[in-house]
Amino acid sequence: MIIDGRLGTRQPGIVDILDKNKALRGALRAAPAFALGAVLVAGRFINPDSLPGVCIFRWITGLPCMFCGLTHAFHAISLGHFAEALTYHPLAFPAYGLVVFHFLLACLRVLGGKHPRLLPALTVQAMLTATFVFFSFVWILRLVLSLS
Repeated sequence: MIIDGRLGTRQPGIVDILDKNKALRGALRAAPAFALGAVLVAGRFINPDSLPGVCIFRWITGLPCMFCGLTHAFHAISLGHFAEALTYHPLAFPAYGLVVFHFLLACLRVLGGKHPRLLPALTVQAMLTATFVFFSFVWILRLVLSLS
């Protein structure tokens, strides 16, 4: 509760604003669906070779980051070139699957559908941590193999 100094008066917080503004709430629900959908559409129609390099880590260090190759891999998967996708990044299929899965869940939220807790024991923080650790392990392995 936010108090502005006067006894008993309360300034609206972000929860109050979202409760009163259904349009803003709807936009916030729709944003993940639009963003993930854009990733899937871009992966199909935009050739990564026509884009400038955007990896800041690679610009600074000269080494690929843990996500380098995923753009090319998503493009290859979208075109049905599955073997080629694995040459770009070994975690291309799990990453693409996660994007599709979360896109579908976001679409369900936009449509007002309730979805079951598919992994009730895992929190978002635990899943993000596990994903980061797994990508880090594969990244270090790729670096060691490419440098040797």
